[in-house]
Amino acid sequence: MVKKYFSKFICEFKYLNSLVRIGYKYNSVKVYQKKGLVSIIIPVYNHAKFVCASVDSCLNQTYKNIEIIIIDDGSTDSLQKVLEKYKDNPKVKLYKTKNQGLPKALTTGFRFASGEFYTWTSADNEYKKGAIMKMVRFLRLNPRAQMTYTNYTAVYNDEFNSGVDSEKIVLPNNTEKLNTEHNKIGACFLWRSFVGRAINEWSPEMGVEDYDYWMRINNFFNIRKIDSDKSYYIYNFHKNSLTGSREKLKIAERTKQLQELDVERRLFNKEKFKFYCDSDNFDFCDNIKNIDLNSKKN
Repeated sequence: MVKKYFSKFICEFKYLNSLVRIGYKYNSVKVYQKKGLVSIIIPVYNHAKFVCASVDSCLNQTYKNIEIIIIDDGSTDSLQKVLEKYKDNPKVKLYKTKNQGLPKALTTGFRFASGEFYTWTSADNEYKKGAIMKMVRFLRLNPRAQMTYTNYTAVYNDEFNSGVDSEKIVLPNNTEKLNTEHNKIGACFLWRSFVGRAINEWSPEMGVEDYDYWMRINNFFNIRKIDSDKSYYIYNFHKNSLTGSREKLKIAERTKQLQELDVERRLFNKEKFKFYCDSDNFDFCDNIKNIDLNSKKN
C-alpha cells in the first residue's frame, strides 16, 4: 500500500522541492495575498449545533484583520439556516459543496483564501481570545519560522467525561520527532500562506490528513512552538468529534502507514534531479542554487 501511495507523489515532490527552494530562498514565487490578513477556514459537516460558537470565537478575536471561509461539505442538518446570521458580515464567506470529506473541504477552502497567513479550525472547537494575535505576532517577530502552534485545552463531553471536565494539553517545544512518533502540532496553529501554496492539497488517501500535512511542512519548513505555557484554544471531545471517532477511523493503523511512507519520501527528497527549461526561462532557472541543474536552451 505504501509503495502504491508513494508512487503517486513522485511528481509532486519534485515540483515541491523546487518550489520551496525558489519561493523560500529567492522569494521568486509571486502570489496574490492581502498583507496582514489571516484566512481562517472552517469546514463543516452536520455541525449546526456547534458552528456558531466556533465562528463567533473567530469574530471575537483581538486581531481583526481576518476572513472566515466556511465550507459546508454537503450538510443535511439545519446548518444553512443557522449560518444565516452571518450572511451580511463582510468577514464571513460561505460556500456549499457536495459531501467530499474533510481533506477536500480544506483544499477547497484554501483555494478561496487570500491572506498572508493561513489556519483552519473545526466547527466544534473554539479559539480563546487573543489566539490569532499571539500567533501573528510570533511569526512577524520570527521571520525564519514559517509555522507556529500553541498549547490547547481539552474539554470532555459525553462518554469522554472521565471525571475531568477539562485539562490543558502541553505540547512538545519542537517538532524533531513529529514525523516519527505522532501528531504533536495540536489544534491551534498558523502558517505563512506561501507554505500552504507550496504544500498544496490536503491528501485524502491515508485518512490522517492533518498529520500528513504537518509532516510535509516539517520536511521543508521551520515550525516553531510559541514559548508560552498558556492555552489559546478549546478542543471539544465528544462522540462526533474526530478524536471521538478515532477507533472507527483506524487512526493508529493509518498513522503507522503514513510514517512508513514518510521515511520513503524523505529519502526521495534528498535525491538530486534535473530540470529542463525552455529559452524563456533559462536565465531564471540558472539562478536557482542547490539544484543539480543540467539544462539546455531549446
